[in-house]
Order: sequence, then structure tokens, then C-alpha cells
Amino acid sequence: HTHAWHGKAPNDEQLEIALAQNPETLGDY
Repeated sequence: HTHAWHGKAPNDEQLEIALAQNPETLGDY
């Protein structure tokens, strides 16, 4: 999940928000 990106991506909060808005994007990761 996003745990892999945690700490690595500076936009951690934005990533979670983007994923929340686009649940389909989870399939891409």
C-alpha cells in the first residue's frame, strides 16, 4: 500500500488524498 511511499514521497498527505479521490489509481501501483 502507501506504506512503501511513506517517508519517501514529500507529498505523503497529497498522495493519500489523491488515492482517496482516485481509488482506481491503487491498481496502478
